Amino acid sequence: MDNATISFELTPDEKTVLALYEIDDKNTLTINHTWLKDCLKENGYGDLCILDEGAATLIEAFKDCDCSSGSVPIAKKVDAEVNLRISRDKMGAYLTILPAQGGEKITLDQIKTLLADKGIRHGFISEAIKSAILKGEASDTLIAAGKPVKNGEDAKFICLLSEIKIRTPQVKENGNIDFRDMGEIVVAKPGQELMRRIPATQGKSSKDIFGEVVNPRLGKDIPFAKGLQGVEQDPNDPNLLRATVTGQPIIVENGVNIEDTMTVKEVNLTTGNIIFDGSVIVNGDVENGMKVHTTGDIHIAGMVESADLKAGGDIVIRGAIIGRGDVRDKKGNFNTETATIYADGSISAKFIENSYLEAQNCIYIQDWVIKSELYALNEIIVGNN
Repeated sequence: MDNATISFELTPDEKTVLALYEIDDKNTLTINHTWLKDCLKENGYGDLCILDEGAATLIEAFKDCDCSSGSVPIAKKVDAEVNLRISRDKMGAYLTILPAQGGEKITLDQIKTLLADKGIRHGFISEAIKSAILKGEASDTLIAAGKPVKNGEDAKFICLLSEIKIRTPQVKENGNIDFRDMGEIVVAKPGQELMRRIPATQGKSSKDIFGEVVNPRLGKDIPFAKGLQGVEQDPNDPNLLRATVTGQPIIVENGVNIEDTMTVKEVNLTTGNIIFDGSVIVNGDVENGMKVHTTGDIHIAGMVESADLKAGGDIVIRGAIIGRGDVRDKKGNFNTETATIYADGSISAKFIENSYLEAQNCIYIQDWVIKSELYALNEIIVGNN
């Protein structure tokens, strides 16, 4: 049997628990921190904070096994502690509660008083506050939040040419794919709506957790680009851009240009056939089997193979026109590989072979003509002389 006793009692202020002990020289009881914690719990003091110094003193006394008696403060009641952190931008208040250990718990009134003392009077999150109080603890929990400002948006530009798309090879009715036909080139007409400008917005102000007004960042009011060609702002709606001429719409930063002349590097399977309401400039060659049909002029810096050219104006070819095979077969029908060139104006080229040319004005060939048919309403001139 252990020759030692330990009992517990509250101090008169009921805040501290004393451990009363008696030990004689025959004691065999050994205690430790866990034993003390269990013993305090059995005596109804399990929620209190154990005092490390008192526990160490009591444990050491039982180790010595000397005859002794006395009392040691072994535990105390600790009230809950509360802390409030405010974010730098004054848009959030964060609550931390260290739970009570046998002492007073945090109440709603205490939280309200704390918020009032800090000057916080806007954006309370009631559910978060109630939950923290109910749990008796919290770790940096958001309990008040200002509503973020809605910053203004910069002006936007919306293209109204919904038909602008990537040109792709067209599928014929029989299911075959025509790799030369890439679809129509988009052409704008005078008066057509091209682009709408959405003006910048001012945004919407808000309040921080102190009730102070927080102003938004204003959107940048960007105008249509300067120097746009072939377009104008609608006189009744300055945020609407309309075409003033017929041509190809080219999207640029903050606007649209209308070009009545289309320029391409060359005409081949990559570009597809060119069907354009305006004039066309080809900086290279027009390859075999391709088409260039325009309502304006056609200017070609290179040569034309077995291609089909039609122009509402003049056709100027700096190089040669070279078709394949005879212009017509034995029945008088056109050979499909013949170069066919038609212009409502005049046609000029360096030299031609196996080609059909027809002009409503004149035809000028710099060098020679071989196995070709030429028709002109006015004159045909071959050679520099």
